[in-house]
Amino acid sequence: MKKGNYMRNSLVIRSIGFAFMFAISISTTQTYAQYERVEPITQSEYKERAHKILKFNADRDQWVGKSVDDLALAWGGPTDTYNRADGGRHVTYRERTYYKYSMLGSVSRYCDTLFVSNAKGIIQSWQASGSCDTLESMKQELINRYN
Repeated sequence: MKKGNYMRNSLVIRSIGFAFMFAISISTTQTYAQYERVEPITQSEYKERAHKILKFNADRDQWVGKSVDDLALAWGGPTDTYNRADGGRHVTYRERTYYKYSMLGSVSRYCDTLFVSNAKGIIQSWQASGSCDTLESMKQELINRYN
């Protein structure tokens, strides 16, 4: 066997070995994570979360009855806009949050807020989707945490 072939084969074997060990460490981590003890949510955590939810709703409720143009001046240009046949509009704003867990990766979460306006440009309602601070997201978090 030539020296070049030996070195190439050695590198391939080391790469495969590293990938195998990495896969084992990931699967082991996931297995241990399944048995991780879940601590109950404290009263201060409930209060903090409730405060975030109230602020989230208040930040959006204040725009109902006001102009979409005023919203755009305050929040900047929307992420997406849809013009309805009746002259009204759907205006969407997306907030994206990045969580870096380790050098292996990070998670990106988003919260979309959709404002619905009438033909005169007055906001009639709003709704949120994604990873937003809402009562529904808190309920789902508790279900996931204790199941």
